[in-house]
Amino acid sequence: MIFRKYHFSVSPLTVALISAATLMGALGVDLGGISETAQAAEDQTGKSGSESSHHRSTLQKPVPKSVSDSQPAIISETVFARHLLRALSLDPEYISLQAEVLAVDARHATTSIPIAGSPSVGIGGRMDTRGPRKVWQTDVELGAPLWLPGQRQAFGQQVDADLLQAERRATERALQLAGELRETWWDAVLAMLNVHVAEQRLETAQAIQKDVERRAHFGDLSSQDTLFGENETLAADLDLSRARMEAERLRSVYSTITGGDEPLVASEPVATDRKLDDHPLIQLALAGIEAARAQIRYVNTTLRENPEVSLYSSQQGGVMSEEGTSFGFRLRVPLATEARNIPRRAAAQAGLTRATVEWTQHRRVLGLAIRRAENVLERAKISAGIARERLDVARKQLASARLSFEAGETTLYNLYQVRRLLSDALEADARAEVELGRARARLNQAMGVLPGLSAAMVTPVVAHQKLPEPAPSSR
Repeated sequence: MIFRKYHFSVSPLTVALISAATLMGALGVDLGGISETAQAAEDQTGKSGSESSHHRSTLQKPVPKSVSDSQPAIISETVFARHLLRALSLDPEYISLQAEVLAVDARHATTSIPIAGSPSVGIGGRMDTRGPRKVWQTDVELGAPLWLPGQRQAFGQQVDADLLQAERRATERALQLAGELRETWWDAVLAMLNVHVAEQRLETAQAIQKDVERRAHFGDLSSQDTLFGENETLAADLDLSRARMEAERLRSVYSTITGGDEPLVASEPVATDRKLDDHPLIQLALAGIEAARAQIRYVNTTLRENPEVSLYSSQQGGVMSEEGTSFGFRLRVPLATEARNIPRRAAAQAGLTRATVEWTQHRRVLGLAIRRAENVLERAKISAGIARERLDVARKQLASARLSFEAGETTLYNLYQVRRLLSDALEADARAEVELGRARARLNQAMGVLPGLSAAMVTPVVAHQKLPEPAPSSR
């Protein structure tokens, strides 16, 4: 990846080292041992807030007893940043945008020479109609265009603005890919937690089946009850197989984007002290304003075509002409006309108007998107709390139902009905935890957070002129 001037470059070697470390299995996720993987994520995180402390205490159990025991932990930004770097290094659109940055940067070569374009060489000759031996003349001319006053500086500023805009487009693509990666991450995490739900359902079904078989052996239950328990166990086993297949598919989708890295059952932290003006879309809009203003300055300094100066040498001879060589120069100065300049000024002003409107629109839309994402996160926290309470009640209900079944106070059918309530509670708890993590990720996405890339890729743009004040409703 290529960055210029004030950017910190992310070299291909860095990406390769990250890739090697990742492929060695540092971030691998095993569907049969999600708790161990989440524990590895916690080792990378270190100590965090009280919310993540609850998750850590549960994830450290070697054999989780419920979905809550494998709730997504809060991991450091470096995990997602490594995955994003790998994905960017494989993304054709991002690579193309980086190539465009190089192409725009190459235009600086124009300002490094003292003339406004390529020099030219002219050769001419003439002779008398009576033959070349009577009268002849040859001319050699060397010319070059000249910079207009202020044109060279204005052109350099225009290239700088275009370069900044090209870099911001690459950053915008990085944000788009980060959004795709975040959504795919949580799709895969939900599938992995569904595997845990299916495992808990199978474990419970097997325990009940063993109890039913034991009681049927002593004549307390009929063979019909034994078949009922066996059928429930097989159904749970089938659900587990399907859940594992779906989890493997979604993990494969994620690893295809990242080139082999797999998601963790973990959540990225919500960014703090993030300003709206730091958002890549706002930065891109500001870069567009700077590019439009640079174009206006360039138009105002090029009201006429570039003048041209040339040096020439003329040599003549022949039997009917005086032989000799002469030297001279020519200066060509085009005149400014409104027919040429009015359309150029109008086009440049239209570009500034368009860029300013986009900046205002981005501020309004992003402000609303951030507030909406914050509200969704608060709702997700409430839902996660309710789901955990429901799961606790379902566990107690199943424990009570099993005691009643042992005492002969309830039927096997009622026991399995209570077990289904627990399975529903486990699924709801898994979905609630995933939606909570997804809400954190979407809030970061709405704020334009690029973990590990913000300092290297997003350098604030400050417009040279005062921008219009944002609407009061803007964030």
